[in-house]
Amino acid sequence: MSRSDVVYYYDGSFYGFLSGVFDAFAQKEEPMLFLSQEEEEQPLLFDSHFVETDPQKARRVLAGVQRTLGSRGVDIVREGFLTRLPQREYLLLKFLRQGFQEGPQLLAQLTREPLCSLLSAIRKAKNEAHLLTGFIRFSRCETGVYVSRIRPKNQVLPLISGHFCRRFSDQPFLIWDITHRMALLHQPGKRPQVLPLECLDMPAPSPEEEEIQNMWRAFYNTLAIPARENPRCRMTHMPKRFWEFLTELTPPPAKNEEKALTFFNEMVQ
Repeated sequence: MSRSDVVYYYDGSFYGFLSGVFDAFAQKEEPMLFLSQEEEEQPLLFDSHFVETDPQKARRVLAGVQRTLGSRGVDIVREGFLTRLPQREYLLLKFLRQGFQEGPQLLAQLTREPLCSLLSAIRKAKNEAHLLTGFIRFSRCETGVYVSRIRPKNQVLPLISGHFCRRFSDQPFLIWDITHRMALLHQPGKRPQVLPLECLDMPAPSPEEEEIQNMWRAFYNTLAIPARENPRCRMTHMPKRFWEFLTELTPPPAKNEEKALTFFNEMVQ
């Protein structure tokens, strides 16, 4: 008989979660909750199990998912872990238990829980990642590295990595996810990495970058038609939570804006 009165603590990583899945099956437990080791609050009256991240255990779990549910099942586990779905670890574990028992026919039951909730959360995460491919703004610092900040709801860095690495394959860049304290680091000729990053002091843009940003703001403001301004329509196509780091919506120093606007007007005349 499986034990369910236990809480699992893990390091918050994907391999850490899979190591917890391995332990749950090996010890015949059904943890009622997964918590990051950083979370100090522990539910009372429940035992704790501290999961040690073991890449070998994690790979064995993924291999089992591949054999039982195929690539589609692996994708659901990987992408489901990136979502902001409450208790996503518990739901993923429940999905894996069902999958190991029933096989690939489970994937056809789209209205069945927890698969339905997982697919819905994955769809929202992918939609957010798609929006960010157009809303991310890079700033070139004096070292030549392009840096950007985002504040997403989901862990989108693995979802947008391919897009930006293909588009800027010959340029070094870093995208910092403030929400989840992670960063996507790309260096030409090397494999991109998603690394933990607690804090980042944004480097000052290079003089050329600052001039380009000011000209872009001037271009944006010059083409705007005040009489046709529609904030509600703008927020429909560009949710307000993405405005924080948009160059065109970030006011520059007054003197720089005036200089850039004069330069732009001279070009179009």
